[in-house]
Amino acid sequence: MRWIFIAMALYACQPKKSSTNQLTPQQNFLQKAHLPENDSLLQHRLDSLHINAWEVCLYCQKEQDNTRKIRLISAICQKADNYINSLDTSYWGGILYRMKPFVEVVQRLKEPYHRNFMDIGSGNGEKLYAALCLGFTHSEGLEYDTTLVNMSQKHWQSIIQRQKMSIKLGNALTVTPQYYHQFDFIYLYSPIRNHTQMAQLFFTLMQQLKEGGILLEVRMVYAPELRKVSGYNIPEIMGTFALKKQNGKLYYVQYNESHKDWILLDKL
Repeated sequence: MRWIFIAMALYACQPKKSSTNQLTPQQNFLQKAHLPENDSLLQHRLDSLHINAWEVCLYCQKEQDNTRKIRLISAICQKADNYINSLDTSYWGGILYRMKPFVEVVQRLKEPYHRNFMDIGSGNGEKLYAALCLGFTHSEGLEYDTTLVNMSQKHWQSIIQRQKMSIKLGNALTVTPQYYHQFDFIYLYSPIRNHTQMAQLFFTLMQQLKEGGILLEVRMVYAPELRKVSGYNIPEIMGTFALKKQNGKLYYVQYNESHKDWILLDKL
């Protein structure tokens, strides 16, 4: 009993540990600091604190504040060069879709079981990085332009080395159709100028979409052509068009004020 009292006395003399862990300057900035409005200034601040793209990615995966998350992703991506002079005029060269609507629509459509993200026409790779920040385990880009592939592979090398991202050179129209079946979430921003060819590509993706998978086109401008090519009653819609495969059938999304409804896509 005497030894118990001695041990208790020694413990009482020890300095008490703080109940809250001290944040590092990096953690404090990511979690609490006011973010500069300008992306370049924000990127400079991240650099000065030696906060790299992967650390920002890990933070964003847990961050609930969408505005803060989008700002950090945009700041990291603003350093990625964008080569816009396409050698093949049948493809759009390096067109970027704004980060805010991308993050918002992907978050609304992503299911917890979605792991593999695909960007067809991945350009400078910024959406591949953003997808990782939104919780995808791996992101893969397919890009036909050699310059863009080399540029994006170089810029995102640190993420690629972690085997979290891959960027492949290839033509979306000629790649083996089964290639697309491995992805949970396929994203594209109408990379081909010709509407009939774009409709053919989209129909291929519809056919290869895996069970539970999402197919997202944020620039649906070829609905009439897709209707003819696919034989499906594609709704009259401009802009965002998303499909989901459930029980072997295709459904398109329709948003209401507080939720989303999946509506069966009928054959013509």
